[in-house]
Amino acid sequence: MSTTPHRAIGHQMGARYTDGTAILTGTWSPDQSAWATVFVNGQISDICLSEVELRLRSSIEKHMNRGYEVSYKVSDTKQAYVMIVRWSGELGDFKVLTENYGERYGVQDGDVVSATIVGNRIDAFKNGQLVATATDDTYQSGNPGIGFNLENSHAGCPATNDRYGFSRFSAADAHGR
Repeated sequence: MSTTPHRAIGHQMGARYTDGTAILTGTWSPDQSAWATVFVNGQISDICLSEVELRLRSSIEKHMNRGYEVSYKVSDTKQAYVMIVRWSGELGDFKVLTENYGERYGVQDGDVVSATIVGNRIDAFKNGQLVATATDDTYQSGNPGIGFNLENSHAGCPATNDRYGFSRFSAADAHGR
């Protein structure tokens, strides 16, 4: 993960499910929201599975990543999607709670994505419109953050991390942070 003014990008170069992830520090309420503005600069192939991700109630330790992830595929094709996923810890240990496919779910330059968790309900939004909902009771605490996925096993995908990411990010909890 790296940041420059108005840019946050991932640097996933290894195996699948090693998404670049950054979690905010501090103490957060269980009821959280996060939102970000997407930037896309250049061509991105659907086979790369390029995703921008918002994290809720998340925690990271060495070789462990737990919490909820709301993923939006950078695409404008019928292969685009939004997913809500629960990460259970070890590499590749996750469960898809809900997923929706189609052009309307993908993101492009300038789109604003957001996600909230209140109680056990997780909502995903694109440009202010609700696009996915899931319920899960597994995690009651953790912090918000961001992530980025890139499938590196296909030709033309490695080293395309800098073509997409977030130009703005913010998070809040019930205490008005």
